[in-house]
Amino acid sequence: MTTMDPSNTATRSASQQPTVLSTAQQPTVLSTVQQPTVPSTTAQQPTVPLTTQQPTVSTNVAQQPTGVGGVSVPQNPCFGRGRGRGRGFTAGGPGLFEVSPEGEILHEGIPQSKELEHLAQLKEIASEHARQESLGAYGISKGSAASLAQSAMGKYATAISEETGIPPLSIQGMVAPADAVDEVELVKELKEEAEKRREYETTHMGRVPLVGPASKVAEAAEKLEHVVKIDKGEEVSPTAQYQQPIIANNNRSRAMITTSISEQGELLHEGVAHSKELEHIAQLKDVAAEHAKREGTLAGVPRGSTTSVAQSAMGKYATAVSEEIGVPALTVQGMVSRTGRPVDEYKLADELKEEAEQRADYEMRVFGGVSATGPAAKVEEAAEKLAQVLKIDEIQVPKQDTNVTDQQITDTPSGRPQEKSNTSGKQQNLQSVSETRTTVDGPQIGE
Repeated sequence: MTTMDPSNTATRSASQQPTVLSTAQQPTVLSTVQQPTVPSTTAQQPTVPLTTQQPTVSTNVAQQPTGVGGVSVPQNPCFGRGRGRGRGFTAGGPGLFEVSPEGEILHEGIPQSKELEHLAQLKEIASEHARQESLGAYGISKGSAASLAQSAMGKYATAISEETGIPPLSIQGMVAPADAVDEVELVKELKEEAEKRREYETTHMGRVPLVGPASKVAEAAEKLEHVVKIDKGEEVSPTAQYQQPIIANNNRSRAMITTSISEQGELLHEGVAHSKELEHIAQLKDVAAEHAKREGTLAGVPRGSTTSVAQSAMGKYATAVSEEIGVPALTVQGMVSRTGRPVDEYKLADELKEEAEQRADYEMRVFGGVSATGPAAKVEEAAEKLAQVLKIDEIQVPKQDTNVTDQQITDTPSGRPQEKSNTSGKQQNLQSVSETRTTVDGPQIGE
């Protein structure tokens, strides 16, 4: 009764085909959305160590301000990027470190708490010796027991700085001085620590860097050992023994600081007025600056030039003043400004020679000898270097005069001076030379 229209079945089948082959449902069959959820362990992997290890490490870092916080610390030894002083030690740290089973940070096998304990003990030793040997406004003497103790503390802080990337001065400020310290026992512990660090660096790095933590701790132990010997009287301060003369009454054996006050109330250093010293520094500063204007280039001051020699003379004189007042030489140079007026270099050289002789007489009279590295010797070296500058200037001036002969400088329309050479004279010279060549070479060619 009902007849099937072939065209209708064709259209119906065609309309049903898109439903079966629907492209919108094809991704559902392939489950592309569920594919990333299949390897769900990759998303859960970071949560496993976070819940087990990272909270413990973060709390330890918060208690120990060592600059390692925020870094995921693994159990195995870690190395720095190797962009600084070698593999494992960088300019910005951290170096070699690991975490103990108890959750404490270890630097080359040394607990960080032990490092801070040693640093606090070194700080107490340095503070105690500074109180005993302080000279008031002049500070402590170079090479004394107090100076060596401070150097030992600085070396040890530098070792920790190599590991954590924190500046040594900041590390020194992290701890307070210890209550009581056994210096002999501390020397023994530092030596053992240095040996342990050497073994660790050799095992994990294959070498012991000269500026690594092991070397720095060894230097700290050596300096502290000198302090102990000086305190016991078994050794004399290196500065007093090899560089500086010892005062006759033996009240102190350290770098000489000879200060007196004149009747006019002026400070005298080895009989030289302090105002005169500052005046000489200002004049040497002017001499160095003037030569720098002449010889300065984009690449800096050439080595061995008059500028470098003049700067060296200024540094030698500033070192002489530094030996007397305990202020660093660079600080002494910054205490004065340039005079702003021409300096008679010959007169200044003569004054420095006279001052060196005056200081040498003072040291011989008071100490019974002239120090090889004392103020008198430094001022004498400054005078010699300034005399060397004058000799170089005397040699260079005639050369400049001969180079500019037969040259006339005229102004060009642009305003820039232009050199004009005497072309007529040169042509005559060339003509005479050519004539002599023809007379000499002529018979030879004919033969």
